[in-house]
Amino acid sequence: MFNDKKHKVLIADDDSLVADVLSRKLITEGFEVVVVNDGQQALDRLKKEKFDLLLIDLTMPDVDGFQVLSEAQKMDLKMPILVMSNLSQPEDKKRAKDLGAWNYIVKGNVNTKDIVEEVRQCIIEHKC
Repeated sequence: MFNDKKHKVLIADDDSLVADVLSRKLITEGFEVVVVNDGQQALDRLKKEKFDLLLIDLTMPDVDGFQVLSEAQKMDLKMPILVMSNLSQPEDKKRAKDLGAWNYIVKGNVNTKDIVEEVRQCIIEHKC
């Protein structure tokens, strides 16, 4: 483990398999992880708890990732947001970044290890 403080990550993804695999890997790496499966749950948790990073999918039912990004921006949260999505159009990436995303990962182009490394570099090495 990298230090005594457990860094807290919120994963918001309606794909329970993806969320579970990422959660398990992040926990193995020493992170504290909370998983929610829709945008409204993410907003509810963000209003109640402090997280070191939000890892969010864009395509979720009811409240999507773009809406969460917009609300997070209004809440002036001081944490990096890493978008992981299957949306790969440049306009989706630009919109997410304009709404405050630190980075944008296309799920089909990376594996779990790569996503965990992005989280680690951001939180531990402050490269975000």
